[in-house]
Amino acid sequence: MADAATLVEMHGDDGSAAPAPTLHRIQRQQTPVGLHLQFLHQVQELRRVRSQGQQLLRDPQGAVNLSAKKKYRVLVQDRYRRGGARYQYVLVIRKAQPDFYPAVIHHQNPGPGGTTVRKGGATYLDVIVHNKEGFNGSVVITAEGLPKGLHIAPTTINNDTRGVLVLWADKDAPEWVGPIKLTAVGKSGTDTITREVRPYTRVWNSTDLNSSRPTRELVVAVAGETSPFAIAPAVERVEVEAGKKVELRVRCERIWPDVKSPVTLIPLSFPNPIKMGTVNVAADKSDATVTLEAQANARPGEYTVAITGQAQVPFAKDPKANARPNTLVPLPSRPITVVVLPAKK
Repeated sequence: MADAATLVEMHGDDGSAAPAPTLHRIQRQQTPVGLHLQFLHQVQELRRVRSQGQQLLRDPQGAVNLSAKKKYRVLVQDRYRRGGARYQYVLVIRKAQPDFYPAVIHHQNPGPGGTTVRKGGATYLDVIVHNKEGFNGSVVITAEGLPKGLHIAPTTINNDTRGVLVLWADKDAPEWVGPIKLTAVGKSGTDTITREVRPYTRVWNSTDLNSSRPTRELVVAVAGETSPFAIAPAVERVEVEAGKKVELRVRCERIWPDVKSPVTLIPLSFPNPIKMGTVNVAADKSDATVTLEAQANARPGEYTVAITGQAQVPFAKDPKANARPNTLVPLPSRPITVVVLPAKK
């Protein structure tokens, strides 16, 4: 179908005359098709750049929707305007293949940190989903290899690139240190995609050196000491219509007897379609009611959220110390599944 072909032209660029163009004719359907463009730089040039101490960049890529019965020309040019006829490039043009690559990292920032859960309490990991080539489906993360007393609920990230994964331990959970495995499952059309969640750790404790690196395993510890307090929803699953609100009762258990201050409840990295205001649990109360609001344009489906509880806790590293100054301690709640229903017409 020559009348529906796409023409792609490649140029070298050395600051003067370009070499003779290479033309690739790609047969296309009559309807517009999303194509994925990826440029692969030659290995020899990458080695030369590395030898000069210059930072290596990933191969550029992108997606574009093209109309039928039109010709297109692509100019391939080095970012730093180096090049010439001797520079070779590989241009790949194909239909988009939606995919995703999930990762988790400790929430301590900046600086390296571990993942420790105290008895009766909770902690969380930051989740980052790298969506590729138009993937916009929901991703559900589950855990394997958990010891007795340590829990992770299936966590849904709905059409987003960020989220939180909450871990919590029973009051009688035994001390434990070991690796766990996280798996993410998503759907693109009728295809099911399964990916291992890759753990990462931050390397530096300076905000000017924001770098991280992957680790071989995600190691979690259940500490022998108890958490100062714990936050948990009265119910783990609520439904709300898009554009409406729903109330949820949240319990606060002060496990340490000397924790007597109010506890402030705030949203923990909520997805944009879900909103919540700040609520206080009074010093003489053990629960409070929060209001969750689904925006009118919220995408129907499940969202996993968590609430942060903040309280002033008397604390000293030395358990025998006489002085125990108040320290602001934030702890996540157990996860809440918010099911957004389509707005009624």
